[in-house]
Amino acid sequence: MIARIQKLIQQYVYGHSSQLVIPVLDGALHPNNRIDTCDVVKDSLAMPDDLVIDQNGTVYISCENKVLKSASLGEAQFDVYAEFNGITGGLSFHPDGSLMVCVSGEGVWFVNASGALEKMALSLEKPLLSPTCIAPGPDGVIYITDGSCRHILENWVRDLMEKRSDGRLIQYDPQTKKSKVLLSKLRYPHGICVNTINNSLILTESWAHQISQYPLDDIRAETRKDFMRNLPGYPSRIIPTADENYWVALFARRTQLIELILEEKQYRLEMMRQIEPPYWVAPSLKPNQSYLEPLQGGQIKQLGEMKPWAPPRSYGLVIRVDKHGEVKESLHCRSEGERHGITGLYQHLDQLYIVSKGGGCLLKVTDMVE
Repeated sequence: MIARIQKLIQQYVYGHSSQLVIPVLDGALHPNNRIDTCDVVKDSLAMPDDLVIDQNGTVYISCENKVLKSASLGEAQFDVYAEFNGITGGLSFHPDGSLMVCVSGEGVWFVNASGALEKMALSLEKPLLSPTCIAPGPDGVIYITDGSCRHILENWVRDLMEKRSDGRLIQYDPQTKKSKVLLSKLRYPHGICVNTINNSLILTESWAHQISQYPLDDIRAETRKDFMRNLPGYPSRIIPTADENYWVALFARRTQLIELILEEKQYRLEMMRQIEPPYWVAPSLKPNQSYLEPLQGGQIKQLGEMKPWAPPRSYGLVIRVDKHGEVKESLHCRSEGERHGITGLYQHLDQLYIVSKGGGCLLKVTDMVE
């Protein structure tokens, strides 16, 4: 196996895999420790994935198979608001005020103010298996991303390692109760937001490392425009700001070795057959303290200390981009940190809040750039 890795690296060095080139973290993407200095709003959360905040400051966080609720951002007390049979993911508010919750293996649920549950009735040829994000349009139509038609949310690593591209964008009309697939063959769509200023829908694809833009009144594969390409990590959720910028969460960084493994089918399938998933050469949401951790092509520790430049399986990264897709600033938690796996983010009263799934915490960004 070691000889095979050496051969792959030689192929990369001699330019046989130019498609594996990963952008350098420089300029506005230069590494820093801004995520490490964020204030902790709530820690000891069980794999939090997404959050939303209403006009009254009430916070909702999806954690494992629950949605937790806190009456105020100033309170550390979170109570169970709703509980489901599957892992919870993306959250959003319906125009009528109810909470929409993505649930692994089940689809989307509505939770009204009294806590009553109602499942969204979707008429699809393939059931909604891996709902990653949900967003309402200005006309009340709801857009949903389905990351994979094969794997539930918990199996996202396997979906990447199998190089699947069967994600979908689904539209649901609450008035007519009709649903339809707008886009298919997507490479793990993970985040969407609706921009009413330019009447467009922005969509992230994790395995394609890209963000696309579609006209809201004509969402088809043929109307797709590049917004950002060849990102240095795997994008998850995206939110708009009042000044036509966007905040984007990237839940892990790409590495050259992972890109090489993805190109080598025989080696990759053998790795998946022989090794347990936590030890695959693949992205991770949090640091693994096991001695079985793959080194990812470089020395992770020196004299027992984790180095910030170590090739990362897990990382914390949030970027702000303008309406042209140019990166304006970034927030990092490097290899030696623990606030990795940023999957959710929300801006409330000009303040940005982020969820570290790997670190199990809700954070408040304290050094916002004017």
